[in-house]
Amino acid sequence: MISQAYIVESYFGYWPEFSDGKVNSFAYEAPSSILMGVSYMDAETSRSAQIQLKFAGVSEVDLSELKSENVIDSLRITEGRPGRVVLEACYGLAGSFNFEAAEVVSLLPSNQAADA
Repeated sequence: MISQAYIVESYFGYWPEFSDGKVNSFAYEAPSSILMGVSYMDAETSRSAQIQLKFAGVSEVDLSELKSENVIDSLRITEGRPGRVVLEACYGLAGSFNFEAAEVVSLLPSNQAADA
């Protein structure tokens, strides 16, 4: 289960695959966590937001092609023990990793992000 997933689901009305979203920040934090910032817009509703995701207990990391711009085709999060993230790219960062825990750290609607 993704802790705080309801934040994203409440805002968009569903959990997205983040198609055409942009990875705008990515950090590996010792001992084994990944913090990922994604900018996503739902074209049908015109809702957009900056979303911070944190994955703890990360293992079997196989990521490549981190570039200055990283556009997502899909970001699939499979829950379980361990869970798995598969990041398919249109351009840039792609790959996969396992995790023990996942959480939505924050969601900032883009109109607020522009005002900040």
